[in-house]
Amino acid sequence: MVWALAPGDGDKTVFAQVRDRAGNLSPLLSAGIRLDTTAPASQLSLPNNTTTAVGNQVLLTVDASPDATEMRLGVGNDAWGEWQLLAAQTVLLLPEETPPIQVELVVRDAAGNTAAETSLTLDHYAVRLFLPLAKR
Repeated sequence: MVWALAPGDGDKTVFAQVRDRAGNLSPLLSAGIRLDTTAPASQLSLPNNTTTAVGNQVLLTVDASPDATEMRLGVGNDAWGEWQLLAAQTVLLLPEETPPIQVELVVRDAAGNTAAETSLTLDHYAVRLFLPLAKR
């Protein structure tokens, strides 16, 4: 069955009536629905708006519109991670790749609308400890 709805998101009322083979009509039925076709918005950043991560773990800040409920991340050429509950911050384990590393974020709302990808390029440098050798 196809429903023709008034344009725009928001509360709508749909009506239905059925007829049996004998020609009898059911009472007119109605139901209220909420139409949501607008995707949430999001932005991904590092604290202090830097693009340099020191070490293989990085704290990401996720800024999303209030209707966003879930998120998932993609790193470099790896596959997308699983959908998870939206969090304002998340710790990400970075792969051992040569910088720069592309981190991508996608969010979706309860209606299943998915935002366009947003990304952040990290100039990632692993922590290395160098100790001078003492002469004997």
